[in-house]
Amino acid sequence: TKEQLLDKNTPQWKASNWVANEDSISPPLDIGSQKYIQRYIMAVLYYAMDGPNWITCSEGGSVCNNGSPWLSEDDECDWFGSDCVNGELSQIFQGGFQGNNIFGTFPEEICYFTEMSTIVLNNNKVQGTIPPCFGRFSKLEILGLTSNSIDLPFPDEAIEGWTNLKLLLLAQNLLEGPFPQSLTKLPALEELQIDSNSLTGTFPAFNRDDTPKLSE
Repeated sequence: TKEQLLDKNTPQWKASNWVANEDSISPPLDIGSQKYIQRYIMAVLYYAMDGPNWITCSEGGSVCNNGSPWLSEDDECDWFGSDCVNGELSQIFQGGFQGNNIFGTFPEEICYFTEMSTIVLNNNKVQGTIPPCFGRFSKLEILGLTSNSIDLPFPDEAIEGWTNLKLLLLAQNLLEGPFPQSLTKLPALEELQIDSNSLTGTFPAFNRDDTPKLSE
């Protein structure tokens, strides 16, 4: 929003300042180009999720053995844990055994990336709920958020868009309350991990017609 862009404490202001004044990519990008927008949004994600305090591959960080540091002059598709399809971000993978000290909530700007197929942030400190706009990720196949602080509700708008989701990892979070019925209607789902939460009530039956590929 305009208010976010004018507030120097927000990830949006910090990202807009970085892409306009500090990004050292060469040659400089045209304002409003697809690549300019993509680097801005990835910078929003970086600041919204405490990027300066990541364990590896933060801006200017000396430790980055796989890929380039975030907010570096390198192509953003080569930033640590990132990958692209046709130049658009399609993967965020920063969920190894120890995570990367990622802390915060998903900014809605991330939903710009409609090529997104993989989000893996296991063993971090991601908080809050899944944004409704995640429903735009119709190509999403893997969502790994094991051992974070994700809570309910799961917006129906998000889940209804996950027609290609195969792997959903939500164990060891802060899910509390009745089991989300919408999770029983993911047509491509092959594996669901949702243990070690505080879900209540009876575990629902999964209809083979709705989830034909789900493992027993």
